[in-house]
Amino acid sequence: MQISSNSRANSSRTSRYRIGVTRYHHRGKTITSTVGNERFDKYLETLSTGIYDLGKIPAGYDSRPDLISHLFFGKTDVWWRLMLINNIPDPFEGLAVGNQILLPQT
Repeated sequence: MQISSNSRANSSRTSRYRIGVTRYHHRGKTITSTVGNERFDKYLETLSTGIYDLGKIPAGYDSRPDLISHLFFGKTDVWWRLMLINNIPDPFEGLAVGNQILLPQT
């Protein structure tokens, strides 16, 4: 397996791939991931020092990080930040109606 790191990828401004990616070459395929990228790891460290508001997941938004992102921030492409900040690996279990979540102040 071959690994190459890139600090900027061609993607939207709010994409997690904009922060930093690592490309893995395995079995003839290229896999792009933020896992193991030094720049992305540094971003994760800053999450513990951020300023957050508390939000509550309303009815009809359960298991939908994209809709929750749109509701609170006006855009759907920052859903991954909600998942990271709230340590939710599975939206079907961590985003239930009435659950409180941390919302980064923008």
